[in-house]
Amino acid sequence: GLDRPSSGEVRWSGQAVFALDEAARGRLRNAMLGFVYQFHHLLPEFTALENVALPWMIRRRPRAEALERARALLTEVGRDMAALPLDPRLARMVVEGHRNGALGDVLVVVAALTVQDVRERPAEERDKADQFHRRFTDKTSDFLGYLNLWRYLTEQRRELSGSAFRKMCKAEYLHWLRIREWQDLYAQLRQMGRLVGIEVGRDREIDPAAKADDVHKSLLAGLLSHIGLRDERTRDYQGARGTRFAIFPGSALFKKKPDFVVSAELVET
Repeated sequence: GLDRPSSGEVRWSGQAVFALDEAARGRLRNAMLGFVYQFHHLLPEFTALENVALPWMIRRRPRAEALERARALLTEVGRDMAALPLDPRLARMVVEGHRNGALGDVLVVVAALTVQDVRERPAEERDKADQFHRRFTDKTSDFLGYLNLWRYLTEQRRELSGSAFRKMCKAEYLHWLRIREWQDLYAQLRQMGRLVGIEVGRDREIDPAAKADDVHKSLLAGLLSHIGLRDERTRDYQGARGTRFAIFPGSALFKKKPDFVVSAELVET
């Protein structure tokens, strides 16, 4: 009902669509048809539930009615996502982390992806900062690097006084206030999950090596559009919807050039 056919006709319920005037075709499309575009995805400004409800809201249906119809359409996973007031991609990771028994680790990564990087790299001392940060690097995954850093910070926080911990952060090029924000957000995410039955449980220890596969499978559930296949001809990566990207030079994977990668963020340069 969008493009007039070059030959033949388009019929809907026995009615020739292009025999109708533009206003009538508009009413038909609005009330009877739906469109799925390849480039469309969930809008991060809205929750999963609101994304599903948007078509009814656009038709100026009452918000309560739109949300109720959306709930009826959501799957069990969708309902769990809808209960979390998060970017749908992040909510999908959290739900999958719970299903895979790696919720604590996934919440750490989700919080890290939300706040500004706690690692500082001042231009005049970049090499020295990189030397400190290299301790947390995992050669297979930048995501696991977040977990290594989190575990280190947790251990140091237990052993040091508040002022000693702040001095350590400054000496090792770690931003203390951003670390607090990271930790606070992790606690908030745990609280959000607890309210809807998604709980970390008793095992709160972060163990990157033990849960690496489950963590990556959980993150992948929210990053399907960020998968890249290496193109040997152009030496970059072919992503979804025709995108092409390269690995950030600061990544642990920059020199390895794996056949497939999944990226947390694609930045246009």
